[in-house]
Amino acid sequence: MSITAPNHFNTQFRAEVKHSYQLMGPQLRGISREVAVVGASEAVFKKMGTSVATTKGRHALIPTQDIAHTTVKAVMKDYYSGEYVDDLDLLKTNVDYRSQYAKSMGMAMGRRYDLTYVTELDSGAGTTVAAGAAGLTLPKIYTALQTLDEANVPASGRTFIIGMEQLRNMRDTMPEFTSFDFNNFKPHATGVTKFSWMGVNWIAFNGLPLASTTRSCFLVHEDAIGMGINKEIDIATPFIDERDATLVRARMSLGAITIEGAGIVQVDCTET
Repeated sequence: MSITAPNHFNTQFRAEVKHSYQLMGPQLRGISREVAVVGASEAVFKKMGTSVATTKGRHALIPTQDIAHTTVKAVMKDYYSGEYVDDLDLLKTNVDYRSQYAKSMGMAMGRRYDLTYVTELDSGAGTTVAAGAAGLTLPKIYTALQTLDEANVPASGRTFIIGMEQLRNMRDTMPEFTSFDFNNFKPHATGVTKFSWMGVNWIAFNGLPLASTTRSCFLVHEDAIGMGINKEIDIATPFIDERDATLVRARMSLGAITIEGAGIVQVDCTET
């Protein structure tokens, strides 16, 4: 074979696109009171107060309670993400950028849902457990659980949202979490970031507020935050004649509001 034959060799480029590392979100959906908002700009969540039964005298009128009724409103906000793909550019590559952009924007919308939820958690927490120059410790967990117990928050429907370093704190310092003597399920060994322990659902989430070296984690009941969804995540790829390009567009509309601050405990943890 001629020694110049390699000049005719083809170069093959892979069609797969490696996306930058990013959260796939929404990771925090399903742990709040969520309603579909159709034909409105606000989602109204109704809240009813508590009462205690009393006695009455013989033949007396039954005492009324005058239970308090209040409402809170979540204002819908619209979110968009878009990118143009030149039609002729698609002829110069073997990558389907329309589907790749759509995938990336879908993940961006998911992160927006999580950020909306966490932002409301951060502003609506009724109680804060101080960092105390320590990471996530068992006494902090007990204090947070006790806070909800003393507020008569139901035991079911609780979720503890922690960061990745707090998950490491649990693995490194809590035999109650890692030992078979206390816990038959081994999330620390399987690498999962969503699990159940101590009767609480746990989510290790890499998007919690960080102020200097203090990470804010949250123990929250499912009825404490209201999420209104005016428009679910919607991705479309219309062709725009004037630009001779495809517009890859993602959009959604949602809002969050605190319904009951007593159902949210912020647990601050120092990170090294």
